[in-house]
Amino acid sequence: MSAWIPIATVLKPHGVKGAFKVKSETDFKTERFQAGSELKLITPKTTQMITVESFQAMTAGDVLKVKECDDRDLAFSWRGGTLYYDAQKRGELEADAFYFDQLEGLDVVADGKKVGTVKALHEYPQGTMLRIETGGKDALVPFLKVFIESVDLDAGIIHLNAWEGLV
Repeated sequence: MSAWIPIATVLKPHGVKGAFKVKSETDFKTERFQAGSELKLITPKTTQMITVESFQAMTAGDVLKVKECDDRDLAFSWRGGTLYYDAQKRGELEADAFYFDQLEGLDVVADGKKVGTVKALHEYPQGTMLRIETGGKDALVPFLKVFIESVDLDAGIIHLNAWEGLV
């Protein structure tokens, strides 16, 4: 069974021939939205597979055209829907690079003590931050080598470089 990752939200129709604007939530737009890519569309009223016909990156919302939509009314009915990509079709990343969903749920350890669990990752202008659930309040840790000693996906652990006041 495939795992599906969210990659975009449908915003509104674009033109009269079924194209629509999307808010992309992926760093891999070219690969995810290439012609022929199959995506899953989930709206409150429907779940269906769609096939990318064309994609254009734009500043005010990327424009997507799919084979299954040829009029503005149908595109309008998809507003607020989420587009998903099959996680098994993702390519391998370079060393020390990770997909966000690979890190969510991992245990976080410093000096041999469990600090917490990765609850989510957030993109900020300053960089990516790990939101760690510590049992009390959540902690944010920059996902930078100065703070991260290592990531062991097989063991399900992120090792932090310990600093004063961390644990």
